[in-house]
Amino acid sequence: MGDPNDREQEMSPEDDLTGVVPVASNSGEAGPRIIVMRPTEHAVYRSEKMGKATLFQSERMMVGLNAFEVGQEHKLHAHPDMDKVYYVVSGHGLFLLEGRELDMRAGEMLVAPQGVAHGIRNNSDDRLLVMAVLAPSP
Repeated sequence: MGDPNDREQEMSPEDDLTGVVPVASNSGEAGPRIIVMRPTEHAVYRSEKMGKATLFQSERMMVGLNAFEVGQEHKLHAHPDMDKVYYVVSGHGLFLLEGRELDMRAGEMLVAPQGVAHGIRNNSDDRLLVMAVLAPSP
């Protein structure tokens, strides 16, 4: 893929890249919706606890952001009927998975299948931003 800025220049000024863009079907009617965004622009950091933002949600999946200030954590928990994927967008921290502690950094992904206990702790000196994908949607 090329530079995302090249794509922005090809789109008309009326197009909102942070919103929903309808895609025309062969019949000319509006078809599936495609969402184009920069997740970092939707991060919500809170001083008192981990910040959360939902980027997308359907019946099939939910995509959200977990934003951690230094020292914050998402305690160990499990989802009996959902798989969860964590993708580290920026920073690094400690990911807890089935009694193990894994140091995860930007660009790395962790999968927690249904029923597997997982959590996150920002043990670094910087903010940690993690994308979470849950399927099916809660």
